[in-house]
Amino acid sequence: MPTYEPEDWLLLGEGDEEVLSFNSLLELNVESNGSVPAQVVEQGGFAAYNKTQEPLNVTASVAIEGTPADLQAALGTLNQLKEDTKIFSLITPEFEYVNLTLESFSYTRKREEGRGVLYIQMNLIEVREVETATTSVKLPPKKCKKKDCSSKKNNGLGLGTEVDASTAKNLVGKSGTLRDPKTGKYYKAEKQANGKFKVVEELPTQ
Repeated sequence: MPTYEPEDWLLLGEGDEEVLSFNSLLELNVESNGSVPAQVVEQGGFAAYNKTQEPLNVTASVAIEGTPADLQAALGTLNQLKEDTKIFSLITPEFEYVNLTLESFSYTRKREEGRGVLYIQMNLIEVREVETATTSVKLPPKKCKKKDCSSKKNNGLGLGTEVDASTAKNLVGKSGTLRDPKTGKYYKAEKQANGKFKVVEELPTQ
């Protein structure tokens, strides 16, 4: 089984920092899967949307050699990569596999190698991302029904409305009640301590 030089094989993060340092890569397996519908298609109707591409599945076996502290740090890094959402790339002499994340890993020790070597198998999955576009739309002013609009624009009378004495004098209708000139309705008003007249009751049309 060939052992590759470490400078030809690197795990690099988004800022080109080395994510995991290893002494040699023992084996690399890359699966690029897809699917094609089994149904019969019309002649000439086979198109790109008939094929589905699945994320790459990369399995890398590496050896890490060092002191017990070095090996403990490597295992800590692997656990962190498995838990978080960090994206990195696997650099090889032939190709660069980008947008990878660590799905799982396992490690073994060999008695003949002593306590200073870890053999680690990493299962890496390609993360496929798409850009989302957003746009702002200016909505036209909300149109209200005639009844609602008239009520908002009407500064006339209504239950609880207070008008000053001069306005009340101009609105006096039959029997001393106040008449709303816009709606034609009649209201009973009571004089308040502040000198204004407050509409307290709607009366039948006179």
